[in-house]
Amino acid sequence: MANAHDDLLICGYPRLAWKMGTDPSIAMIRKFTALNNESLLYFQAELVKLEKDLREIQRKNHTPTGNEEPEVDPRCSADWQWLGIIEPECEQWQTVLEIRRVLKDYNKALLQQVQLNALQAPTKYDLNDIQNRFVESSKDASNPIGLKGDDRLVWGSKHLKKGQAKDLAALSPRPESDPFSAMIMEKCTPWLYRHLRDLNETVYVSDRTPLRITAMITTVVASLLPIASIAILYNNKSMKARLALIAIFTFLFASALACFSTAKRTEIFSATAA
Repeated sequence: MANAHDDLLICGYPRLAWKMGTDPSIAMIRKFTALNNESLLYFQAELVKLEKDLREIQRKNHTPTGNEEPEVDPRCSADWQWLGIIEPECEQWQTVLEIRRVLKDYNKALLQQVQLNALQAPTKYDLNDIQNRFVESSKDASNPIGLKGDDRLVWGSKHLKKGQAKDLAALSPRPESDPFSAMIMEKCTPWLYRHLRDLNETVYVSDRTPLRITAMITTVVASLLPIASIAILYNNKSMKARLALIAIFTFLFASALACFSTAKRTEIFSATAA
């Protein structure tokens, strides 16, 4: 149903931000991976140069050549008090302070990049959702987001499905779901939306109903599979038939684990062997 608050927001960023707030699954923005990496490379280059300068200054002060007088006492390399207190204005100490400043920014940017890289990419389903419903300008008056700037194709568009930025991050990624639930979500919800979008009001299809259905189906399968295998094996007296049935039910059990759970391959092998 359309929210009354939508009418109070102008088209563009305010309304798109509101949509992302009410439907967190479509909240996705760029990580700017390439720019962050480039910034780290500049930091690295600056630190390499500062490190080289510091080592040259240290060698010059420790072992002066010819008649050169060292700028600071050679003991500065072994006793901090000589460098930081007695010779605070010397080139060597000022270079150390500059390295500290750059290192602080570099380490902060490096850790932020590690955290950014850990963010999950949006699912194909959620990306299609934002492409079809929100980002691209539409003639449909019930959905007038219509971004106009250079960033309008960050998410791709309805007619440019693979034109999205490659470094999108989902701010509220969907929890890991089993393949069966994922299939129902990606097929059922779009089907409902396609049949409801012709209404006069904007319709939001909740994920809860499909997930309840998949939970019920999973429970039924988990209950019936062992009961059916026991009943069929009990009523079959032929040893060859029983062995064939055991193989079939083992295959069905492994398939059920793969489809209706998030078990890993090693866990499926272990459960099947047991």
